[in-house]
Amino acid sequence: MRVIVTRPDHSARRTAARLETLGHQPVFLPLTRAEHHPEVARKALSEPCSALVVTSAEALRVLSELGQDLRPRISGPIYAVGEATGEAARALGFTDIRCGNGTGHDLVERIGEDTPDAQFNLLYLAGNPRSPDLEDGLKVRGIACTTIEIYRMVEVIHQTEIIEPLLTRPGADAVLLYSRHNAALFFELVQPFAASIDALQVICLSKNVATAVPEKFHPAIFVAETPDEDALFAFLSP
Repeated sequence: MRVIVTRPDHSARRTAARLETLGHQPVFLPLTRAEHHPEVARKALSEPCSALVVTSAEALRVLSELGQDLRPRISGPIYAVGEATGEAARALGFTDIRCGNGTGHDLVERIGEDTPDAQFNLLYLAGNPRSPDLEDGLKVRGIACTTIEIYRMVEVIHQTEIIEPLLTRPGADAVLLYSRHNAALFFELVQPFAASIDALQVICLSKNVATAVPEKFHPAIFVAETPDEDALFAFLSP
């Protein structure tokens, strides 16, 4: 299958390698690129907190730029949205990693299991844009959390003459969508070619991602049972 990979370059390369191993042909169409703000992260980490929170591996890539300034935090607790983000934290040297099951809601539940007291305060190292689920859930539970944006996803501009052959020569069979923001960007970008991709499988990481898919493509939506890449790949024909 020809599978459109919409992730930023760093993540897309790993996804493409996995697709090729499974016998698929990846089609690179990065929709965003990460703009890092390591100095913002450095300043935030200089303030005391009970634990760090990350909901993407991109946040950990920003932390990797801090060098020795990160060392005082390595042994402290860090909450990660899922196992993949937890692995990225482990690779960076963190040892006390506490993982959710892949969504902001799940991570709130995981944090709540530690029954934080009144002095417990979190530092959420976040990106922009992001889902509000984590912050809203923590607020409802009364858990103190300071959110600091340490990276921003910037839209990648593609020329029309580049997009058409990627989608139609030959035709793409599926697209992998990992966030609601990227789903919205993808369908805005391909709108002029909608008639040429009416058979496209739209494979979404979650129900929230699927809400950004135009109604025309709703019959073609496949939602992963769990928010991870293995569940996405399960919809691809051998």
